[in-house]
Amino acid sequence: MSINGIYMSTESDMHDEFSEKWDFPSYYGRSWDAMYECLTDLSWVPAEAYVLEISHSSQLLSRQQHSLEVLLGVLSSAGKAWTTPGSRGWPIDERRVPFHTVLRDPELTDSDLVGLYSPLGVPVSVLSTV
Repeated sequence: MSINGIYMSTESDMHDEFSEKWDFPSYYGRSWDAMYECLTDLSWVPAEAYVLEISHSSQLLSRQQHSLEVLLGVLSSAGKAWTTPGSRGWPIDERRVPFHTVLRDPELTDSDLVGLYSPLGVPVSVLSTV
């Protein structure tokens, strides 16, 4: 799944993009809790693994920076929930499924990206191309 940070400068834009790209159910409540619930369910898009790539990530929530830490926390928590059976609250499917978020930005170096996200308490790993 690929989402462009350029189109998500506000929370409202971000909820629109996530809802559209992930095909969230019509009852999606456009809140952080609702986003977490949808990201830890995804029964409508079954997969062996989930990878969310956010391109132009420095533009993500650029007009509401205070929300960036919350979003990254939701994505990190969703990733942990997918790898911990019993933690998602969905007894029907308790498989361990990788769920990763990749933040990239063609305008920034790897060290710029680490500097941008590490202070927010997000575990950051640099992926190198081979």
